[in-house]
Amino acid sequence: MYRIIETLQQRINLLEAEIDRLLDSRKTELTKRQQVEIALTESEERFRSITNSIPVLLRMSDTTGKCNFFNQTWLDFTGRTFEQEINSGWTQSLHPEDCQKSVETYISAFHKRQSFQMEYRFRRADGEYRWLLDTGAPRFSLDGSFAGYIGSCIDITDRKWAEDGLYQSERLYATLTEVSPVGFFRTDVEGKNLYCNERSCEIAGITPVECLGYGWIKNLHPEDRDRVLSEWNQAIQTEQIFSSEYRFLRPDGTVKWVFGQAVAEREDNGTIVSYIGTITDITDRKQAEAKLETAYQQLTFHVENSPLAVIEWDKHFRVKRWSKQAEKIFGWREEEVLGLHPNEWKIVFVDEVEIVNGLLIRLLTGMESRNTSYNRNYTKEGSVIYCEWYNSVLFDSAENLISIQSLVQDVSDRKCAETALQQLAGELEIRVQERTQELASIVKLLQQEIAEREQAQKELLVVKERLQYLLSASPTVIYSCKAEGNYATTFISDNIAVLLGYKPTDFVEESSFWINGIHPEDVPRIFTEMMSNFGGRKHILEYRFLDAFGNYLWLQNDLTLVRDPAGNPLEIVGSMIDITAKKLAESALLAAKEQLQAVIDAVPGFVYWLGVDRRFLGVNRQLALMFNLSPDAFVGKEVGFINPNFNCTDFIDVFFTSSDTSTSQEITLTLAENRLFPQPRTYLVVAQKYNQEQAAIFVGIDITERKQGEEQIKASLKEKEVLLKEIHHRVKNNLQIISSLLKLQSKYIKDSESMELFIDSYNRIRSMALIHENLYRTTDLARIDTAEYIRKLVSNLSSSYGFSSKTIEVKLEIDSIFLDIDTAIPCGLIINELVSNAFKYAFPQVKKGKVLVSFQLINNSHFILRVSDTGVGFPPTFDWEQTESLGLQLVLNLTEQLGGNIELDRSSGTDFQICFAKNTRHQ
Repeated sequence: MYRIIETLQQRINLLEAEIDRLLDSRKTELTKRQQVEIALTESEERFRSITNSIPVLLRMSDTTGKCNFFNQTWLDFTGRTFEQEINSGWTQSLHPEDCQKSVETYISAFHKRQSFQMEYRFRRADGEYRWLLDTGAPRFSLDGSFAGYIGSCIDITDRKWAEDGLYQSERLYATLTEVSPVGFFRTDVEGKNLYCNERSCEIAGITPVECLGYGWIKNLHPEDRDRVLSEWNQAIQTEQIFSSEYRFLRPDGTVKWVFGQAVAEREDNGTIVSYIGTITDITDRKQAEAKLETAYQQLTFHVENSPLAVIEWDKHFRVKRWSKQAEKIFGWREEEVLGLHPNEWKIVFVDEVEIVNGLLIRLLTGMESRNTSYNRNYTKEGSVIYCEWYNSVLFDSAENLISIQSLVQDVSDRKCAETALQQLAGELEIRVQERTQELASIVKLLQQEIAEREQAQKELLVVKERLQYLLSASPTVIYSCKAEGNYATTFISDNIAVLLGYKPTDFVEESSFWINGIHPEDVPRIFTEMMSNFGGRKHILEYRFLDAFGNYLWLQNDLTLVRDPAGNPLEIVGSMIDITAKKLAESALLAAKEQLQAVIDAVPGFVYWLGVDRRFLGVNRQLALMFNLSPDAFVGKEVGFINPNFNCTDFIDVFFTSSDTSTSQEITLTLAENRLFPQPRTYLVVAQKYNQEQAAIFVGIDITERKQGEEQIKASLKEKEVLLKEIHHRVKNNLQIISSLLKLQSKYIKDSESMELFIDSYNRIRSMALIHENLYRTTDLARIDTAEYIRKLVSNLSSSYGFSSKTIEVKLEIDSIFLDIDTAIPCGLIINELVSNAFKYAFPQVKKGKVLVSFQLINNSHFILRVSDTGVGFPPTFDWEQTESLGLQLVLNLTEQLGGNIELDRSSGTDFQICFAKNTRHQ
């Protein structure tokens, strides 16, 4: 390009005579170019505004890894300022458990200049931690040097919890293309081509040889050929500069838009000897203009369908856009206010004009780039309404004001309830003076044009680079395709490589690539849905797609059909995202649901769910069979619809009205229509509330046979109890007969020693008979009241040995203890032997004394039986453990039988203590 400039400068002297006549033509051309560049600049500014408004958290870092940019969505999400987030400040919002791992992942990818993707929990402004999917990629400058990282974060909390909500991204409505280098050519005075460079041939799709003469004309687009030739001939005849935009139809069928211009080359005497010119490939610009128009139409659609009124003011503060919602709120139609200044019609409440002017001045002077106000406005009918205004100023890269956007919401209902009103009204007066200096020469004009074009190219490349990085960092793939045939892909973002492993060119260069990748089972359905649902504008498809690694992934495809103003389909734009994890979760949930239903159907009883309105939410197969119905026949029906004999209604009502979360009850049901169980059946019904006590599950287990078995066991136990009492009664009678016989026989014994043996035997038998007597009289055959038994036993012994309470004081310290018969008999015999010894030997000469019988339970783990007296005690040389006395031997044997130990204290009389452990039969 600089060689072209040098060539043009060398021929400046030949063009000086033409400067004045070319000036007007050049101004027209420059004006047109400036309008295009302004439109592109406004598009970039709108893109910046969209970036700050999309629901994706964006950040950028410099070459050191420190973050130096956060979009407004990020700052709104965290509730922190830019100064708090800059550098490494943003890591303060990371969850403590995720912080170290996330930072290490970022640093590792940063040093390797690799893309990364990670998930972590991030603290929102309200303090709640949300799961984010953070995707980052390195950025490179135009010269290829590393410029830092760009990353985007989306909220993936709903995906983590397997419930109902998946993320949708904003769509980009326009794409910008690369600007090709300039082609150069030279012709004679008749227009025959003498020379063209390789770029000219490449643009036109012809060889250098074919380009010579009039050969370049053959590749002119048929629709443009006559016009271009006419403009060329007129430029030659009038000796004017040739300048035109036209198309080349290349042999491969592609069309190239070019901007062609040529000026006359003259001799010193002014004679024209040739024409030199350039052709610039403006195909990308033309496509960008078309896409810009499409994006503008899409933006217009969203604006017109927004619940907020959208008003755009030009730099003179005259209405540039007036949405349908604005018509609805204020009453004026767009044609009534378009081009009007607020002072030219009554819309601002008269008392709030100064307040509104103050707000607008802060916007215009740069004190604020956006503000929010509440003020009163008039409607077309003259009524006063309260409105909330969101105003923002749009500047170009040179900080020149482009327009002011206002979003308006009618808040009259809300304002009526407020006590204080803020008044907002005003006028915006924007005076921008644009002066265009006359170019001193065509050289300065050409130099300025080239410089401005280079600057525009750089800015376009920067915008494209940002778009590419945004697309690569997002998990959502953006694409466009044809609206008919096999829906061939016309554009797809680079991050398709991350999603499926393919290059974008795989989709674009092969028209059937997308169709061939869809799972064969899904292809007929996809074609049917696309053909049947494009009566509307939007559609969502879900299908399986084969990735580059041989795996089928589930994709969600959001489609939008773009139409021209006449309603004809132009193309399909959309986005796709991987939903494989969601599909697997849904499949697992369905399997779990089926498994749960199988378990519930296998329950040996009925199961049903009810809402608080007493309507069935579902039943198992067992309950349905009980009433000869299908499970679906119950859903939504009230409990009473089944059968009047289904007497669970009262139980259900009491449970729902109580504060208990669970309960159970036995219920008897009589269902004549139940062919399996026509007789009354008893069920144990267990109920449990769930869903914040708005529903409950009821499980009924048939316990009829168990209840019948329990009744039979009770009857059998009653019979055995009567029989056992009779046995104890007969044993007691037999023992009493034996004791009576011993007592009768003792009358014939003259020997005192034999008499003593008879009395001991008599007392032992009486102690055992006393136990059986107690068991016969008690209602609990398994346990004996020890206190009552010991009192009777000691009283009988006292009577037997002829002692009265006046001579020998008997003291009893008996806890409330119940023993089984196997423990009570040894204990009774031990007490019998030790108390008998006390009565017989402890008080030979003493007229008075004390005998203590104590039986206590210690720490609920062991018993202590104590028998003591204040008598003379054993002789010092008497070995009571090796004695031949039957009574003491019997005490030792019975203590061993109880698993206990016995100790004797001779310090004051005789004191026996027997300790043995408590077992499960002792209560």
